[in-house]
Amino acid sequence: IIKLEKSNVTLRDSLLLIKNIKIKFEEGGPGIDFARSKLKNVLSKNRGYYALKKINGLINGEVIGCGENEELSVEDLSSFKYAPIVSCAVERSFSKYKSMLRDNRKSFQLENLKSIFINSCWYSSNNNNLI
Repeated sequence: IIKLEKSNVTLRDSLLLIKNIKIKFEEGGPGIDFARSKLKNVLSKNRGYYALKKINGLINGEVIGCGENEELSVEDLSSFKYAPIVSCAVERSFSKYKSMLRDNRKSFQLENLKSIFINSCWYSSNNNNLI
């Protein structure tokens, strides 16, 4: 899970990690049956996972065409290269934005919001490089 939460991991690497976990679960072992069935159940209900797999195939040239994703341009597909497959980073960013837009900031100007947002992004990117 920690490896999936890292930023700057390519979509291909994240999906390979899931694939390797599935392979390890198939090898079996004590207590693996529950984890294997849980993973299978979660992934079968997650349509986004299969959409990301198709997009990954398009990015890597493994799939020629994909019916439902035909409306995506090359630019759209390239933006998925570092797409996260877990929502931890999204939840953290929403938490940051929520703190920026609290009710007690009634006189908050758009220019201040831009400055705080840019500082937040800069701080996040520099901290990711340190880890």
